[in-house]
Amino acid sequence: MQCSDPSASHSPLAIVRGHDSLNKGTAGWIAVELDETSPNSELVERAVNEARLRRVPLRALATGQPESSAGDRRVAGGSALTKQLACQLAPWIRRYPDIDIRSVALRGTILDYLAEQGRSVKLLVASADGSAVHKVLHDTDCSLLVVPAQP
Repeated sequence: MQCSDPSASHSPLAIVRGHDSLNKGTAGWIAVELDETSPNSELVERAVNEARLRRVPLRALATGQPESSAGDRRVAGGSALTKQLACQLAPWIRRYPDIDIRSVALRGTILDYLAEQGRSVKLLVASADGSAVHKVLHDTDCSLLVVPAQP
């Protein structure tokens, strides 16, 4: 059997863990990893569709750089990151007022967020070339939707 690189595919790849983590109507939310340097429209669209299907909120996650390496977990430019995320999400919030869509500027890594939120995250939607994919695959039991990188 030959394994292929998910980033080479043109279709999303779903990795579902646990038997009930994606059931409709249960508490929790869909999370999407956003990169503040790219448009992310396909990622957000996929995440919105998953949130609508399951009737759950959507949380858009982005990480900032820590201000210092001495254990300070504040985000450098945190308010700028929050504003940038709000601008990226504004069209989606207007288009889908029935979905609770919020941005989350992380003060750590995606793995830290997933560890803190436990089983509340039903699904993480991430780009195949994003920073979270390999870490989430190996270090969590979170279900994952890997979206091919945009050209």
